[in-house]
Amino acid sequence: MRGRHHLLLPKLNLEQTKIIRERLAEGGFTVTRGPSIVATRPGLVVHVEPFGLCWATSDPSDYLLPLVPEILGCRKERVSPARLLEMYCSAFSGGGHTAVRVNLRVESMVNWDGLRASGGCGLTPDEHLVARLLIGESTGACLMVTDFAAEGSVPFYCGRRLYFRSKLPPSRASDTLRVVGTTGRGNSYVPRDGLLHLAGLVPEDLALGSFAESLGEWCSFVAARRESSNGRPDRPRSAPVV
Repeated sequence: MRGRHHLLLPKLNLEQTKIIRERLAEGGFTVTRGPSIVATRPGLVVHVEPFGLCWATSDPSDYLLPLVPEILGCRKERVSPARLLEMYCSAFSGGGHTAVRVNLRVESMVNWDGLRASGGCGLTPDEHLVARLLIGESTGACLMVTDFAAEGSVPFYCGRRLYFRSKLPPSRASDTLRVVGTTGRGNSYVPRDGLLHLAGLVPEDLALGSFAESLGEWCSFVAARRESSNGRPDRPRSAPVV
C-alpha cells in the first residue's frame, strides 16, 4: 500500500519489542531507541510499531518472520483492564448514542482506501473479535460499509470497486464483518474513520478484561485481575458469546 510493504504483527509488549530490536541490530541494522523501532541498513528502512504493525521500504519478511516463534513464546504482559481497553477502542457519548472509535492497525483512513480499492482486508482476528463484541452490544442498526446492497444503502466507489454505506441489524453486521485472510462477497467493513455508532451502549460498561484470553496470539497482553473490597481477586465474568 502506498509504495510500502506491510506486515501485521501481534500487539507487542516490552519483552517482545526488546527481542526484535536486538535481533535486527544483530542482523546489521542500525536501530533507534524509543517506543517505535526504526531499523536501517543500505537500501532498507524497517518500522515496527508496538501496536502491531511493521512497514518497510521493501519486503521485510526475511528479517521479521523468523522472529515470530520467539516473540510468540514470550509470556503475556499483565496490564489493567482499562489499559487493555485503550489498546483497542475509545468511546464517547453524544446526540443520544455512543460512538466507539476502534483502533485498527491498517483498516482506517488512507490505508482503508487502498484496501477497499484493491479488494483486500487487513482486519486482524483480535480486532475482529473486539469489533464484533461492540456491534453485538448495540440495540439498533449499525452503519457499516458493505460490498452488497441493503435496504436504504447509499452506493459509492473506491477505485473501481462498488461499495455501499449500509445500516445493518447488529447480528448481520457482526456475521458479515470481514477478517484478514477471507475472500468472497457479502462482506461488511468498519467505516473509514473507525467509528461505530452504537445505540444503547453505555461507555462505562465497556470492558475487555473478561475475554482477554480470547484475543489469542494477536495480543501479547492480559488483563490483571482486580481486587474486590475484601482484598481478594474478583472472580472474572464469563466471556460473551460471539
